[in-house]
Amino acid sequence: MEGLRLLPHFQASQDTKHLRDCDACKQRETVTKRQHMGCGYEAPLPEALGTARPWTPHWWVMQGWDASICPGYSTTLPEVVEVTYAYGQWEAGTLTEWVASMEGEAPSRALLDALAMRKAGINERQHAEYDERERARGQR
Repeated sequence: MEGLRLLPHFQASQDTKHLRDCDACKQRETVTKRQHMGCGYEAPLPEALGTARPWTPHWWVMQGWDASICPGYSTTLPEVVEVTYAYGQWEAGTLTEWVASMEGEAPSRALLDALAMRKAGINERQHAEYDERERARGQR
């Protein structure tokens, strides 16, 4: 899920405050503007109006990647929130016990894949921070 990989970048960014509250955004922006922003609550833009351009982390842009939906939406989906809670257990080595205490079974393959995606997003953000520091020093 895109939201799992975007979350670390989205949390670290200072230029996304206007995207962090979907209800406020719905009040503040027109439907067409939200469609251009890739809002998950709106129908996609008609082809005649162009392509949605959701906020995308600078590091992703440098890799030639684009977000497909507004991260204000994708990072708050229930699945992303659940994986974010599970991530702390995974890092502590207590995921199996934590899942078993709630569901009575081992973590699913889908949860393990989602946790790996969350970790990939964290690794990407760490790479981006390193690149930013190196650029600031004039070494890249």
